[in-house]
Amino acid sequence: MTLKSIFGFAGTVVGLGLSLAPIPTMIDIIKNKSIGDYSPFPYAVTLVQNLMWVLYGRITPNRDDIVIANSLSAIVELSYCIIFWFYAKTSVKRRHLAWLHGGSVAFILIVVSFAKAVESGISVNTSLGIMASALNALMYGSPLAVLKVVIQTRSVRYMPFLLSFMTLMCAVIWFAWALVANDVFVLIPNILGLGLGIAQMVVWFYYRRFGVPDNDDEIITESMMEEDVELIE
Repeated sequence: MTLKSIFGFAGTVVGLGLSLAPIPTMIDIIKNKSIGDYSPFPYAVTLVQNLMWVLYGRITPNRDDIVIANSLSAIVELSYCIIFWFYAKTSVKRRHLAWLHGGSVAFILIVVSFAKAVESGISVNTSLGIMASALNALMYGSPLAVLKVVIQTRSVRYMPFLLSFMTLMCAVIWFAWALVANDVFVLIPNILGLGLGIAQMVVWFYYRRFGVPDNDDEIITESMMEEDVELIE
């Protein structure tokens, strides 16, 4: 077994672990019959970038590791998106629709860009590699979308540790794989992923140590209400 195969297998396992990390979040959503302040953004972005990596892996030689890892992840992420949609309340559904429309526009832009790139003589795998890299970088930063809520409530309740930790581990493994496979499209977003993953862990540990306990719902709710009042004023 080559070093590339070892890192590829490790990347698949860690990637699946990253996909399964939000299961406690999904259980919490189903239990409360509401998505609360959990952000759907990381799951939507991850699903799209998974599909892009599958396309990239299918047309690029010796990229079976990427295809397998992202195919498994896409199935899991799709189920999360369905859960978010099902348990969204009226006001949140409007936000979901905005994300849906934005995603549709983004997809159209990707298709148009892809078509233009092919017409311009740029290879298909290069075009897909660039787009997949951009989405991959966005995926690594997407958990920071809940950063405002963490700072506002001084609680990491809506920033699950396992998700942030597995994001960092995934970046580490695929960074190593990219070095061995000499794949710049996988390398670049995972360099960014390392930095963002470390940033997420720093934020989590800081507010875990100096913030509000996760189980102190009353203080968290009061913080959210104070913010709502400020917005109204």
